[in-house]
Amino acid sequence: MAKEGERLIIEPAPRKSLLAILATLSPLEEDFPLIPELPPTQSNSDALFARYQYRL
Repeated sequence: MAKEGERLIIEPAPRKSLLAILATLSPLEEDFPLIPELPPTQSNSDALFARYQYRL
């Protein structure tokens, strides 16, 4: 922020890098629950690929 004559000039602060921001964060104190390993399921992309093959 600066003043030039009767004008007040407000400029944005320079951006910090993501690494600089992450360095200021403190570690989380809570534990995350374990995520169970589930068997893979058919995704929509598999269904779209099968439909594409059918049209050939």
